Amino acid sequence: MPWRFASCAGESDDPSRAGAAQEELFGFAALWRAYLACRRGKRRSASAQRHAQQVFDHLLGTAQALQSRQWRPSAATCFIVTRPKAREILAAPFGDRVVHHLLVPRLERCFEPVFIFDAWSNRRGKGIHGAAQRLRGFMQAQTGNGARPGFALQLDIANFFNRIDRARLYALTERRLRADSVLLRLTRAGEGAVSPSPAGGGKGWGPPRRRWKRDCLHPNHPPAGEGGNSRRLSPDQADHLLWLTRRLLTGNAAQGARLQGDAARFARLPAHKRLVNAPAGVGLPIGNLTSQFFANVYLNELDQFVKHDLKCRHYLRYVDDFVLLAPDVQTLECWRARIAQFLHDKLGLALRDAGRIVPVADGVDFLGYRVRATHLVSRPRVQGHARQALHDWQARWLRQVGGAWVLDLPEAARQPLAARVASYAAHWRHARHERLWQRLRTRFVCLRALFAPPDAAGACAPLWQPPPTLARLPEQWRWFAAQGPHWFADAAVVTGRKPFAPAGAPAGRRVGDLSPTRAAASRFVGDKSPTPLWLLLQVGNALETHGPHARRLAAAWPGHGGQPVWRRGLGWGLAWPLGQRTCLFAAARRLGWAVAWVAEEGHLRHGGKRRVLRQLRWPAAPPGQAAHPLSIDFDA
Repeated sequence: MPWRFASCAGESDDPSRAGAAQEELFGFAALWRAYLACRRGKRRSASAQRHAQQVFDHLLGTAQALQSRQWRPSAATCFIVTRPKAREILAAPFGDRVVHHLLVPRLERCFEPVFIFDAWSNRRGKGIHGAAQRLRGFMQAQTGNGARPGFALQLDIANFFNRIDRARLYALTERRLRADSVLLRLTRAGEGAVSPSPAGGGKGWGPPRRRWKRDCLHPNHPPAGEGGNSRRLSPDQADHLLWLTRRLLTGNAAQGARLQGDAARFARLPAHKRLVNAPAGVGLPIGNLTSQFFANVYLNELDQFVKHDLKCRHYLRYVDDFVLLAPDVQTLECWRARIAQFLHDKLGLALRDAGRIVPVADGVDFLGYRVRATHLVSRPRVQGHARQALHDWQARWLRQVGGAWVLDLPEAARQPLAARVASYAAHWRHARHERLWQRLRTRFVCLRALFAPPDAAGACAPLWQPPPTLARLPEQWRWFAAQGPHWFADAAVVTGRKPFAPAGAPAGRRVGDLSPTRAAASRFVGDKSPTPLWLLLQVGNALETHGPHARRLAAAWPGHGGQPVWRRGLGWGLAWPLGQRTCLFAAARRLGWAVAWVAEEGHLRHGGKRRVLRQLRWPAAPPGQAAHPLSIDFDA
């Protein structure tokens, strides 16, 4: 099919009005709001920081290029991701992403009224977890809470993004904008043409979660803060948006892209998975905001066909994965054949395979969960990825040096570990995860030592850095001392010694499983502990220890060489120069003690020092005793 576009540069009867509409759409104020949305959560990235150095020059240049219709997309960056499966990612430059954030919200306000409710991908108020819970509700409704049989058909489109016909996609976008240009309302002040409407929104607008529907979809309700003026899309504005859409859809984004990463990884990716090998006029880059939105526009035709032609009541789609429920297998087989024919004739797509028809009682593998009518569980593949990631991290940073186990926590490894654990915790908190967390914390000692047990919401708090509100030295010392039971409760396991449980602890429960309290910490560092803890806190150019740590050290090591020091809120303690850190670690190894070194890393916003756990050291297993599985060769 040849690549052709219909002309979208419609001429207005009033040139001044067309220029005003263009200024409102592509002006500096609109670009500034798009820039703020684009940098949200990305301020620390290198591209965002480079763009921020001359942000006003970049935005002014982009606004002038858009208003003169001289703007063109820049070369993308191409790289390969392997989880959950191998994909080619084409990341647009930061300046282009600002333009994407300018265009997509305006198109969303036009297309949201025609999207079905159960399209859960890349839409405001929707997502993976909502889709999984929605599928649970469909299962319960289809089976009558287990009273009658039900079956599920799960389908997937083969190589979806690389097979999207861009000419057909543009035609769908143009048809919607032209037909709905009078109804589309822009909610921000200074965008669109003003038309009068009654003030207020009437009755029964529902709870706050329906505010998006109230503010953006209803044609007569004014946006918040705009009084009785509603915003609608004029034909001139539709022309400008169609021009920008055409500019984004013209050409292959993979042509001229900068390759990032190992060339061998690109060679392992199948040729049909590369956008550069797609036919002319076919394919959208994965990784752009516009591609995510246009995927919903393209598959909206499928959604309407399933809901209105097939009359499927229980249908749900997330990007190119969709599930249909029916009371019998014959109905699902008929629907599967009709869907395959529709995709081939209308959209130029094909199903990956024949799909899977399973009883609802067996559950459906969908979006990383095993979805059942009663609950959700994590898929075994996701659990395997988590175990492999934790194993690789532990094998890299936990090592045996000089007869002791050393867990070094440089800042380059600390933050990625926290992000990885938080990602899995956020995914599992929507499912039954208690046993899974228990197994992971039993297998990986580092995970148990560095993170508190997940709370009821599934959040996993790191133990190596106190909250930002604790800025004073005494507060930080007491906080780190309270984490001692978590850090070194498993030292007995590593060393082969009998675990220590403080007085009053519940039977069958270990110190590491208890909540960090001052009482537990004081008991843990007492004389009854099989592995004494020595907490070293950096204060300027010195290392200090206070409280029971200092008293026990003075009794066990008379020639410690430390200087007496007094701190308000902590009392008397011992201090050594920072350069003697290696000697202190060697002394702890001779004594058979566990050591925690807390280092200074920058400042807090309210003036205090930022202190984090830098290194953990505890004795290795004595000869002749059973060692913990951590002592095996990780590379074997």
